[in-house]
Amino acid sequence: MQPCLWPGRSDTGSVLLPVPVPPPPDVLALPEGLFERKHEFHLTVLSSREAAQLATQLPETRWRAAFEQLDWSCALMPKRSLLAECHVEGDRMSVIAWAQCPALNAFRARLAEEGGVELPATLPHVTLYTAGSKRGIGLASMADFRQHYLRDLDVA
Repeated sequence: MQPCLWPGRSDTGSVLLPVPVPPPPDVLALPEGLFERKHEFHLTVLSSREAAQLATQLPETRWRAAFEQLDWSCALMPKRSLLAECHVEGDRMSVIAWAQCPALNAFRARLAEEGGVELPATLPHVTLYTAGSKRGIGLASMADFRQHYLRDLDVA
């Protein structure tokens, strides 16, 4: 088991797990446009909205206990997908790398059960590139992934 310290909540209230990623090139050119590399790479464990909802039902000390009982080994898979989302501020796109991290959905399921809130299974992933905004596209469920999915990308 790989020990992993509880990361706590970010400035925005989300729970993010840093993931070491060999830095890809600064820019990625796709037919859909130019994408800029993110400057930090993480796995979103709980979005700000999810964490805020959960905090009303379950103290954060329980989150930490559940987190620290799991093996948070995380490895990027050789699968990349292009996502798109329409926003009032403008459309944005992201290139994500799928990840293997069984602890992610196990953690979410445990907290959902203990807190009596809905935390559906989601796609473990790391956002590598963005266009239209420096922010990635939140995927709080597999339904979110299907809604924003455009196509898979050739890793080469």
